[in-house]
Amino acid sequence: MKKNITILHLFLDDKFFDLISEFFDSLDGVENIYCFYNSNKKFQFKYIKRSDKINLIHDYKKYVSLFSDSKIDVVYVQALSYRFYKYFKYISIEKKIIWWSWGYDIYNSIGFYSPLIKLDLYKHETKHSRCVPTLTNISKWLYKLAIVIACPLYLNNRRKIVSRIDYYTPVLAYEYELLKSSCSYFKAKPFMLKGGPSIHQQVALVYRERPGNIIVGNSLTYENNHLDVLDVLANCSVKEGQSYVFPINYGDFPKSVLKKRAKELDAPLVWLESFLSREEYFALFDKVTHAVFGVIRQQAMGNIFRCLSQGIKVFLYEDSIVYKQLKLDGYHVYTIDDDLKGDALQHPLSFEEATQNITLYNNLARVKADDSKNEFENLINEVIHEWRVGM
Repeated sequence: MKKNITILHLFLDDKFFDLISEFFDSLDGVENIYCFYNSNKKFQFKYIKRSDKINLIHDYKKYVSLFSDSKIDVVYVQALSYRFYKYFKYISIEKKIIWWSWGYDIYNSIGFYSPLIKLDLYKHETKHSRCVPTLTNISKWLYKLAIVIACPLYLNNRRKIVSRIDYYTPVLAYEYELLKSSCSYFKAKPFMLKGGPSIHQQVALVYRERPGNIIVGNSLTYENNHLDVLDVLANCSVKEGQSYVFPINYGDFPKSVLKKRAKELDAPLVWLESFLSREEYFALFDKVTHAVFGVIRQQAMGNIFRCLSQGIKVFLYEDSIVYKQLKLDGYHVYTIDDDLKGDALQHPLSFEEATQNITLYNNLARVKADDSKNEFENLINEVIHEWRVGM
């Protein structure tokens, strides 16, 4: 009788893999198979550091055969990219499929097709900038049109894929009900609703009483609503020694436009344009006391939780999914709409607010780690029970 379950991981070359694989490797009763397909025999991972644990496959037939291999019990999908759709036809029906959603896979879509969850992601200035008939915007419009022409069955394929999912893990618990109410063919059971696979890491309180730097957004994407945020920041005052920090090492918003508009701010500007290691990037937060994230959908959660765990004062739009979840969880967070004005950036969180945020973060980290392992143990037992019933 088989006592363990074997999980085949479906993933992209992304910075999250290293931490997530550590969690899966720590599970008892689980054998993990990390395989990655790329036809280019000279391919090298850009973000993944622990590539030594990955079997890099260049033969497509060999790769897709894994999805029907009898020794595979669970296929774990790390973000449901449309590029993964073609693999689902090879997954035999008895295998469980777990979808860990990162956000873009439910809020974004390809071409002009509607996303699984429709939200108004853009504020006024950003929305207008996306409609300006520049060469770049026209090229994007034509590209989206080409996708619709090339993929006429996309919506039908997506329906089949999403309806095949057995378990669903969001980043924010709120998103499970949101997807359930928005998508009639979504039937997956909730799984690890507290935010996905995680290893327990406690954080000590380091309180910053004096105002420090302000981090703005997490990338150069339109979803950060930089133009609208800059309009608000232009009416805020800061103290000498404070700087604005802009992480812009990826995204398709015009960098020159952002830099030109940011010159209106009355403070030094720091532009993070190259990719930094996780350690290098988060070391910058040691001098940050305020953070402004203009995202409406779930996005930048690694940055936001880092801020909450460091006693940094976070500003979000009031209609943001992230703001709604964090307020529901009891965090002290502030709104861009009403709270970000005047000298707001000169006043860090109070000691009591910072303490509560860090306590909530530590409790969440502990619960996530414990519950994650417990839920996988339950899944193992469920799969083993089905084997026995089917014998």
